[in-house]
Amino acid sequence: MATIIASVQSVLACIVAIGSLGTKRATTRLHPAVDLLGSDAYYASMANPPLLGTFEQLVLAAIVQVGDGAYPPPVLARIERSTGRAVNRGSFYVSLDRLERKNLLRSRPDEGASGRAGRPRRHLEVTEEGLAALRHARNSLLASWDGIETLLRDET
Repeated sequence: MATIIASVQSVLACIVAIGSLGTKRATTRLHPAVDLLGSDAYYASMANPPLLGTFEQLVLAAIVQVGDGAYPPPVLARIERSTGRAVNRGSFYVSLDRLERKNLLRSRPDEGASGRAGRPRRHLEVTEEGLAALRHARNSLLASWDGIETLLRDET
């Protein structure tokens, strides 16, 4: 038990150190046995702009490319065309929900859509925060490829 508490103390000390880099205070308390730092514990906040996974980048880019009136089926088709791979619809819709929770995407129902068994079409729009995150991801990726393009050229 003492080893576990020492390990937890070590982890919490790291969290506090990370917190001193400009993060927010913890709003939840740990279990009493491990809440040794109390309200002084910090959790690392999300990066600003948020870091995007590869699939999240593909989803946001496809929404921007489809443009005004973007809704899931054409966005999904755009991703499949650009990657040459089939996309799991469940993963796609989970990603849409996650991007919306991160405030990188906004969706609204189109109450005027008919012929869909009464279900409204879900229109998608990338927010300013989403554009900033997409721009940051693109710039980071381009910077990481600097100097290695010649090594990766096709020899065809």
